[in-house]
Amino acid sequence: MVKVKLNRMCIYPKDVQRITGKREKSGRRLLKKIRKKLGKK
Repeated sequence: MVKVKLNRMCIYPKDVQRITGKREKSGRRLLKKIRKKLGKK
């Protein structure tokens, strides 16, 4: 099995909405928490 390291990934609130089944605003909040946890801007 070959492991591929991703340097950059782009996930939009609309994608989170489709995955979780929640509203787009919830997706924005979730992405904000993830960015904060990872130390991103």
